[in-house]
Amino acid sequence: TGATTIKLGADAMAAMLTFVLWTVCLASGAKIGSILQPVGITGGIACGKSTVSELLAANAKDDEQETKEVDATATTNKKKKTPFAIIDVDKIGHDILIPGKLIPSESAYANVVREFGTETLSADEPTPDAVRSDGGDGTSRRIERRQLGDVIFRDPSRRRTLNRLTHPLISKIMLKRVVTWNMFRDASDTANKMVAVDIPLLFEVGTMMKILFGLKVVV
Repeated sequence: TGATTIKLGADAMAAMLTFVLWTVCLASGAKIGSILQPVGITGGIACGKSTVSELLAANAKDDEQETKEVDATATTNKKKKTPFAIIDVDKIGHDILIPGKLIPSESAYANVVREFGTETLSADEPTPDAVRSDGGDGTSRRIERRQLGDVIFRDPSRRRTLNRLTHPLISKIMLKRVVTWNMFRDASDTANKMVAVDIPLLFEVGTMMKILFGLKVVV
Protein backbone atom coordinates (compact mmCIF):
# COMPACT_ATOMS: atom_id res chain seq x y z
CA THR A 1 0.00 0.00 0.00
CA GLY A 2 2.78 2.38 0.85
CA ALA A 3 4.52 1.67 -2.45
CA THR A 4 1.28 2.25 -4.33
CA THR A 5 0.75 5.60 -2.54
CA ILE A 6 4.29 6.72 -3.43
CA LYS A 7 3.74 5.71 -7.07
CA LEU A 8 0.43 7.59 -7.26
CA GLY A 9 2.06 10.65 -5.68
CA ALA A 10 4.91 10.52 -8.20
CA ASP A 11 2.44 10.15 -11.08
CA ALA A 12 0.44 13.13 -9.85
CA MET A 13 3.59 15.24 -9.57
CA ALA A 14 4.68 14.21 -13.05
CA ALA A 15 1.25 15.06 -14.44
CA MET A 16 1.33 18.48 -12.74
CA LEU A 17 4.81 19.24 -14.06
CA THR A 18 3.74 18.14 -17.54
CA PHE A 19 0.73 20.45 -17.39
CA VAL A 20 2.85 23.40 -16.19
CA LEU A 21 5.42 22.77 -18.92
CA TRP A 22 2.67 22.51 -21.55
CA THR A 23 1.14 25.79 -20.36
CA VAL A 24 4.50 27.58 -20.46
CA CYS A 25 5.21 26.26 -23.96
CA LEU A 26 1.77 27.32 -25.16
CA ALA A 27 2.14 30.83 -23.73
CA SER A 28 5.67 31.16 -25.15
CA GLY A 29 4.50 29.96 -28.56
CA ALA A 30 1.65 32.47 -28.57
CA LYS A 31 4.06 35.27 -27.62
CA ILE A 32 6.59 34.32 -30.27
CA GLY A 33 3.82 33.93 -32.83
CA SER A 34 2.51 37.42 -32.16
CA ILE A 35 6.03 38.86 -32.33
CA LEU A 36 6.75 37.23 -35.67
CA GLN A 37 3.48 38.28 -37.30
CA PRO A 38 3.92 41.97 -38.11
CA VAL A 39 1.66 43.83 -40.51
CA GLY A 40 3.10 44.24 -44.00
CA ILE A 41 2.31 47.49 -45.85
CA THR A 42 3.08 47.29 -49.55
CA GLY A 43 2.16 48.80 -52.90
CA GLY A 44 3.59 50.45 -55.97
CA ILE A 45 5.86 53.49 -56.16
CA ALA A 46 4.28 56.76 -54.95
CA CYS A 47 0.97 55.08 -54.14
CA GLY A 48 0.78 56.38 -50.55
CA LYS A 49 2.49 53.71 -48.41
CA SER A 50 4.32 56.35 -46.37
CA THR A 51 1.08 58.24 -45.77
CA VAL A 52 -0.62 55.09 -44.50
CA SER A 53 2.41 54.36 -42.29
CA GLU A 54 2.26 57.85 -40.81
CA LEU A 55 -1.45 57.42 -40.05
CA LEU A 56 -0.84 54.09 -38.33
CA ALA A 57 2.05 55.54 -36.33
CA ALA A 58 -0.03 58.47 -35.01
CA ASN A 59 -0.44 58.08 -31.25
CA ALA A 60 -3.67 60.06 -30.95
CA LYS A 61 -2.13 62.84 -28.83
CA ASP A 62 -4.27 65.34 -30.70
CA ASP A 63 -7.34 63.64 -29.26
CA GLU A 64 -6.40 64.23 -25.62
CA GLN A 65 -8.18 67.58 -25.32
CA GLU A 66 -11.27 66.24 -27.06
CA THR A 67 -11.30 63.26 -24.72
CA LYS A 68 -11.36 65.54 -21.68
CA GLU A 69 -14.50 67.25 -22.96
CA VAL A 70 -16.61 64.15 -23.46
CA ASP A 71 -17.92 61.40 -21.21
CA ALA A 72 -16.17 58.33 -19.84
CA THR A 73 -17.08 56.29 -22.90
CA ALA A 74 -14.71 58.38 -25.00
CA THR A 75 -11.94 57.74 -22.47
CA THR A 76 -12.53 54.01 -22.83
CA ASN A 77 -12.41 54.29 -26.62
CA LYS A 78 -9.19 56.27 -26.43
CA LYS A 79 -7.51 53.47 -24.50
CA LYS A 80 -8.45 51.05 -27.27
CA LYS A 81 -6.47 52.97 -29.89
CA THR A 82 -3.41 51.00 -30.89
CA PRO A 83 -0.49 52.98 -32.31
CA PHE A 84 1.78 51.08 -34.65
CA ALA A 85 5.55 51.01 -34.62
CA ILE A 86 6.68 51.46 -38.24
CA ILE A 87 9.77 49.83 -39.73
CA ASP A 88 10.62 51.40 -43.09
CA VAL A 89 12.53 48.98 -45.31
CA ASP A 90 13.46 51.73 -47.79
CA LYS A 91 15.06 53.69 -44.95
CA ILE A 92 17.03 50.64 -43.87
CA GLY A 93 18.26 50.28 -47.45
CA HIS A 94 19.37 53.91 -47.36
CA ASP A 95 21.01 53.71 -43.92
CA ILE A 96 23.17 50.67 -44.69
CA LEU A 97 24.98 52.71 -47.35
CA ILE A 98 25.83 55.60 -45.00
CA PRO A 99 29.26 55.14 -43.37
CA GLY A 100 29.05 55.04 -39.57
CA LYS A 101 25.26 55.20 -39.47
CA LEU A 102 24.82 51.61 -38.28
CA ILE A 103 27.04 49.17 -36.43
CA PRO A 104 29.69 47.52 -38.67
CA SER A 105 27.84 44.18 -38.89
CA GLU A 106 24.77 46.00 -40.27
CA SER A 107 26.58 48.28 -42.73
CA ALA A 108 27.01 47.54 -46.44
CA TYR A 109 29.17 50.63 -47.08
CA ALA A 110 32.58 48.94 -47.12
CA ASN A 111 31.43 46.00 -49.25
CA VAL A 112 29.69 48.22 -51.80
CA VAL A 113 32.71 50.52 -52.12
CA ARG A 114 35.00 47.49 -52.44
CA GLU A 115 32.80 45.99 -55.17
CA PHE A 116 31.90 49.11 -57.14
CA GLY A 117 34.98 51.23 -56.57
CA THR A 118 35.57 54.76 -55.34
CA GLU A 119 34.08 56.26 -58.50
CA THR A 120 30.68 55.87 -56.87
CA LEU A 121 31.77 58.10 -53.97
CA SER A 122 31.24 61.84 -53.78
CA ALA A 123 34.22 63.97 -54.64
CA ASP A 124 34.04 66.01 -51.43
CA GLU A 125 34.32 65.15 -47.76
CA PRO A 126 31.01 65.41 -45.86
CA THR A 127 30.11 68.78 -44.41
CA PRO A 128 28.94 69.18 -40.79
CA ASP A 129 25.42 69.79 -42.11
CA ALA A 130 25.52 66.57 -44.10
CA VAL A 131 26.72 64.62 -41.06
CA ARG A 132 23.90 66.03 -38.94
CA SER A 133 21.42 65.23 -41.69
CA ASP A 134 22.31 61.61 -42.41
CA GLY A 135 23.71 60.59 -39.01
CA GLY A 136 26.90 59.09 -40.46
CA ASP A 137 30.52 59.77 -39.56
CA GLY A 138 32.41 62.88 -40.53
CA THR A 139 35.46 61.26 -42.10
CA SER A 140 34.14 59.12 -44.96
CA ARG A 141 32.92 60.25 -48.36
CA ARG A 142 29.35 59.30 -49.09
CA ILE A 143 28.15 56.90 -51.76
CA GLU A 144 26.47 58.88 -54.52
CA ARG A 145 23.26 56.93 -54.95
CA ARG A 146 22.60 58.46 -58.37
CA GLN A 147 25.98 57.34 -59.67
CA LEU A 148 25.51 53.90 -58.18
CA GLY A 149 22.07 53.77 -59.79
CA ASP A 150 23.52 54.62 -63.19
CA VAL A 151 25.96 51.72 -62.88
CA ILE A 152 23.42 49.06 -61.88
CA PHE A 153 20.75 50.12 -64.38
CA ARG A 154 23.20 49.90 -67.27
CA ASP A 155 24.33 46.41 -66.27
CA PRO A 156 21.86 43.83 -64.86
CA SER A 157 24.72 41.70 -63.51
CA ARG A 158 25.93 44.66 -61.42
CA ARG A 159 22.38 45.15 -60.14
CA ARG A 160 22.32 41.51 -59.04
CA THR A 161 25.64 42.04 -57.30
CA LEU A 162 24.30 45.03 -55.38
CA ASN A 163 21.17 43.07 -54.43
CA ARG A 164 23.36 40.23 -53.17
CA LEU A 165 25.25 42.67 -50.95
CA THR A 166 22.25 44.53 -49.61
CA HIS A 167 19.05 42.45 -49.64
CA PRO A 168 20.08 39.80 -47.06
CA LEU A 169 21.37 42.56 -44.80
CA ILE A 170 18.16 44.56 -45.10
CA SER A 171 16.09 41.47 -44.28
CA LYS A 172 18.27 40.66 -41.27
CA ILE A 173 17.97 44.19 -39.87
CA MET A 174 14.21 44.23 -40.48
CA LEU A 175 13.70 40.92 -38.66
CA LYS A 176 15.94 42.02 -35.81
CA ARG A 177 13.93 45.20 -35.33
CA VAL A 178 10.61 43.36 -35.47
CA VAL A 179 11.70 40.99 -32.70
CA THR A 180 13.55 43.46 -30.49
CA TRP A 181 10.72 46.00 -30.63
CA ASN A 182 8.35 43.50 -29.08
CA MET A 183 10.66 41.63 -26.74
CA PHE A 184 12.85 44.43 -25.42
CA ARG A 185 10.55 47.43 -25.49
CA ASP A 186 10.95 49.89 -22.62
CA ALA A 187 8.84 48.73 -19.66
CA SER A 188 7.44 52.25 -19.29
CA ASP A 189 5.92 51.99 -22.78
CA THR A 190 2.58 50.52 -21.80
CA ALA A 191 0.83 50.99 -25.16
CA ASN A 192 -0.08 47.73 -26.85
CA LYS A 193 1.81 48.57 -30.00
CA MET A 194 1.91 46.38 -33.08
CA VAL A 195 4.70 46.43 -35.61
CA ALA A 196 4.00 47.37 -39.22
CA VAL A 197 6.66 47.10 -41.91
CA ASP A 198 6.59 49.44 -44.91
CA ILE A 199 8.03 47.09 -47.54
CA PRO A 200 7.88 47.60 -51.32
CA LEU A 201 7.57 44.51 -53.53
CA LEU A 202 6.37 42.33 -50.65
CA PHE A 203 4.77 39.82 -53.01
CA GLU A 204 7.85 39.69 -55.24
CA VAL A 205 10.54 39.01 -52.64
CA GLY A 206 9.82 35.33 -52.04
CA THR A 207 7.72 32.91 -50.03
CA MET A 208 9.53 33.34 -46.71
CA MET A 209 8.79 37.05 -46.59
CA LYS A 210 5.14 36.49 -47.49
CA ILE A 211 4.79 33.95 -44.68
CA LEU A 212 6.30 36.37 -42.15
CA PHE A 213 3.50 38.90 -42.40
CA GLY A 214 0.24 37.73 -40.85
CA LEU A 215 -1.69 40.63 -42.35
CA LYS A 216 -0.79 42.30 -45.64
CA VAL A 217 -2.09 45.75 -46.53
CA VAL A 218 -1.84 46.72 -50.21
CA VAL A 219 -2.07 50.48 -50.79
